Amino acid sequence: MYKLLLTLHVVLFTNLSASNQSNAILINESLVKFVSDAPLERIEAISKSLMGAIDTSKKVFSFKIKMSSFKGFNSALQKEHFEENYLEVMEFPFTTFTGKIIGTVNFSKDGDYDVRGKGSFTLHGIPKERIIKCSINVKNGIYIISSDFNVNLTDHNIAIPRLVKQKIADEIAVSLKIIMK
Repeated sequence: MYKLLLTLHVVLFTNLSASNQSNAILINESLVKFVSDAPLERIEAISKSLMGAIDTSKKVFSFKIKMSSFKGFNSALQKEHFEENYLEVMEFPFTTFTGKIIGTVNFSKDGDYDVRGKGSFTLHGIPKERIIKCSINVKNGIYIISSDFNVNLTDHNIAIPRLVKQKIADEIAVSLKIIMK
């Protein structure tokens, strides 16, 4: 199932990137941050490696991020546990979100638009249908997308050992800012 979803993501991402260039916009810069705020520890990490595209005429999108690209953490050992024990990045290297834009956005007119992204959010090889609120700022052909949402670890079969349960939150706060041209 995971390989099928990854293949579909690659096909969609390739089609978006190769489609009529007047309709496809690609990520130029990104900042993705996650925070685990548990009773005994706060863990933060960021990545600037989000890849993706939006087809503005079809209002579809495809994004992916390499999970090993996150930097920060409280220690190198914590990052190692994140990659090896919880997210198993060797087996599930990417998190993806592929779907469509719900709401009205005019990509050719400057303004601020509140929309939702609806689609398949896949983390740790487990796809979950999600609707995520986003704001899109359009100005002079530059698109800034921002969003804040939570990810429940149990939704994606990410088990936290009882020994560290007080150090890792069950729900992870994610914020992102994407600049596209």
